[in-house]
Amino acid sequence: MADDIAALIGELGLPRPHVLGHSLGAAIAQSLATRHPGLVDKLILSNPLLSLSPRTAAALRGLLHLREQGVPPALFIEGLLPWVFSPGFLAVSQNIQGAVTMTLANPHPQSLIGQSRHLEALQKFDSRPWFRAITRPALLIAGDEDICAPQSEAEELAAGIAGARLVVLRGMAHLPMLEAPEEFCRVVNEFCG
Repeated sequence: MADDIAALIGELGLPRPHVLGHSLGAAIAQSLATRHPGLVDKLILSNPLLSLSPRTAAALRGLLHLREQGVPPALFIEGLLPWVFSPGFLAVSQNIQGAVTMTLANPHPQSLIGQSRHLEALQKFDSRPWFRAITRPALLIAGDEDICAPQSEAEELAAGIAGARLVVLRGMAHLPMLEAPEEFCRVVNEFCG
């Protein structure tokens, strides 16, 4: 997938763009910055991971199995919400209904095969042997309530990437761009400035 992104950057003629990847996208961005460092200006890793934890892998497999069994989309989404949103967000019932409604309205939802391949890619990913080779300026964004990509993984990445900056968003889980979009954008814009 990193090679696909490199090819897209080349096809679009982008001169060293900033690259922002979230979750699986952060895994791909790590690979891109390692395999094709000359294509990346600044690297932003949002809710990154070094490898998929057994707990998150089990949850993602369970969600995939539910979807394979034809669970209604609204129920599937409700089952996903505790994994990606913070307790504070979930404490407000309007937030839950809003997240379900927004997700159901997505004109391009992830297909079942896409969900399966997403899980497969995450299960194969482990950047511990090579992430220290990243040389691009890097910003790592973590949520202190994230159970999918724990803050500790972002801390390990930040400690191992020379000059990396870590920002921990308090009270945020796996989707800070949805829970606190203004703060998320401010942090990214300040880094890219």
